[in-house]
Parts: sequence; C-alpha cells; structure tokens
Amino acid sequence: MALDWLAIFFLALIFSLASFEINRKVGNRKRVKEIQKQMNEMQKELQEATKKKDEALLKRLEAKQTELPKLMMEMFSLQFRPLVVVIPLFFLFIGTNGFLGIDFNGIVRILYPNFSITLPFGLHLNEVFSLRILSHSTYGARGFFIVCLMFWGATIELLYTNLVEKKRARKVPSE
Repeated sequence: MALDWLAIFFLALIFSLASFEINRKVGNRKRVKEIQKQMNEMQKELQEATKKKDEALLKRLEAKQTELPKLMMEMFSLQFRPLVVVIPLFFLFIGTNGFLGIDFNGIVRILYPNFSITLPFGLHLNEVFSLRILSHSTYGARGFFIVCLMFWGATIELLYTNLVEKKRARKVPSE
C-alpha cells in the first residue's frame, strides 16, 4: 500500500515508453520533420519575396503553394496513425467512465482502487483554467497516472531529442 505511488509511477513509465516507441515507429518522425522544414522554407521564401516585391518569384512560389495542402495532409496522417494504437491503450490503463457506452475502470483503478495522493500542484482542469496550479491537489490512481504520464512523456522526449542531436553532431565533421 505504501509504495502504490511508485508502482503507478512505473506503470506510467512503461506506458510512456510504449507510446513513444509506437510514435517513433508508426509516426515516421523523420518524414514529419522533413515536411515541417519544407513548409518553413516555403514560408520564409514567400516572406522574402513579398518583402522584395519580386513578382516573378511570387508567381513561382504561388505555384509551389499548391503542394502545401498535400504536405499538410501527409503530415497530419503521419501524426494521427500512432493514435489508433495509443488511444485504446490509454483507455485500457485509465478506464472509460462509460465513454462510448463502455464502462471499464481501467488497469490502474482496478489494481489501486483506494489510492489517493496529495501533490503540491494542481493539474485538474478547473485548477489550470483558474490559474491555481501551485496549490495542493489530491489525485486518485487515474489522475496520478496521468500526471506521471506527463512527466515521463516530457522526460523521454527531452532525452531522446538530446541524444539524437548529440549523435548528429558527432556525425558532422568539425571544420
């Protein structure tokens, strides 16, 4: 009972790692970044052409702009694909509360039905919207699991991003 918080913390880690890996494999992050880079370059070129009032360049860029909806749709599709797997997994862990007519408590609430913890910050929607984030708040197993997911998700993303950037920096020869 005393270490239930630690078990939920590690369940959230397991879910976060699985979710991250699903996003990495199914979501094709590399292609999403390529599309974002391409769109940013188009926007930058358009701004420069507008600034310089270069009509010929503006016409060429206007023709390129027809690719934009296709790229945006591809990027949206790539970002949406992992959710088809991650969202059902999420509901498996936290439960459904009658969502879509399904009443399921979820793994976390089944394993820790009487769990309660008070944290020195409030992330319930009413606390966030009323800007009372720095007030003590009590969470059940589901709420604490979600708080832990936010922590682990941010930590994993930060670590992965830093490792990838360091790896890229080592590949680029210094001049």
